[in-house]
Amino acid sequence: RMLTGLAIVAVVTAVAIGYCVEGWTLMTSLYFITQIITTVGYGDVTPQTSAMKLWTCFLILVILIVLARELEYLQLFVSSRERDLFGSVVDGRRVRAPRIKICIVSSMGFAGFVLVGTAFYRSVEGCTCSYGATAVRGCDPHEYFTCVATGGEVKTWTDSLYMSIVSLTTVGFGDFSMMSWWGRMFGLPWLICGVACAASFVTSTWQYLSETEKVAGAESTVREYIADLDYDGDGHLSKAEHHVLMLVRSGLVSKELLSALDESFASLDKAGEGRVAFEDLGDIVAASLRFSPSAAQAAQNWDGSSNI
Repeated sequence: RMLTGLAIVAVVTAVAIGYCVEGWTLMTSLYFITQIITTVGYGDVTPQTSAMKLWTCFLILVILIVLARELEYLQLFVSSRERDLFGSVVDGRRVRAPRIKICIVSSMGFAGFVLVGTAFYRSVEGCTCSYGATAVRGCDPHEYFTCVATGGEVKTWTDSLYMSIVSLTTVGFGDFSMMSWWGRMFGLPWLICGVACAASFVTSTWQYLSETEKVAGAESTVREYIADLDYDGDGHLSKAEHHVLMLVRSGLVSKELLSALDESFASLDKAGEGRVAFEDLGDIVAASLRFSPSAAQAAQNWDGSSNI
C-alpha cells in the first residue's frame, strides 16, 4: 500500500509539474502520464525542462514496480473471474474453463477495443489541427477539406486501425497519436483498459497454443508407447498391456526392464507360443532372482507339489 501511495503521489506531482513548469494543459499532462503507465510512449509530447525530465525518470521506475505487482494481482483476479464466469461445476465445485473458451473471450475483448478505437479516431480525428504543444500552425479545423489543405493531421480507416493496434500492444511508433482534446480524453481509459485486454489476449493465446502443443506431444508419446506394448500387433490393448502401459507412464517400470523381462520370458518359452508350461514355474522363480533380490525368500518357500 505504501508503494501504491508513492505511485499516486508521483503521478499527481508529475501532472502538476507538467501543468506549471512545462506549460501543458491538464489534459496534455494526463495524456503524457497515461503513455507512461501503458508504456506506449508515442513521443508526441515529451518533457523539455530538467525538472520534468528528472521526475519522469523517477516516475517511470516507480510505475514499473507498481505495475509488476498490480499485474500479478490482476492476473489472479482475471483467472478467478474466468473460472466463475466460464468454468463448469464438477462434483459441487467450479473448475477452470477450457483454455480455448478463455482464448476466444479474450480475443473478442481485444478485437472490441481495436474496432471501437478505429471507429472513434477515424470519426473524431479524420483530420485535426490538434492543440496546445502539438498544435499544427496555420491549420484551419472548421471543415475537413480545409483542414487537409492547411496541413492538418489526417487519419484514414487504415491509419486508425494501425494506430489502435500499435497503441494497444504498446509498440507506439509515434507516427500516429491522439491529437485532439476529445481524442486524448477518450484515450485515457481506452488505452489503460485496452492494453490490459491486449495483454490478456496475448497471454491466453500463448497458453492455449502451448497447451495444445503439449497435448499433441503427449498423444504422440502415448501412441509410441502403445505401439511398443501391443505385443500381439492387433491394434488393441489387452488388460495386461494396459497395466504395463500405465506402469511405464507412471515411471514405476522402465522400458529397459520390460525388454529384459521379455528376453527372460523368451528364454523360458522354448516353443515360442507366448506362454510357459505350468511345470516350468520353478524355472520362472529362478529367473526372477535376477531382477528382484526379494524373490529369494519366495524361492526358499517354493514347493513343486504346491497347488497354484
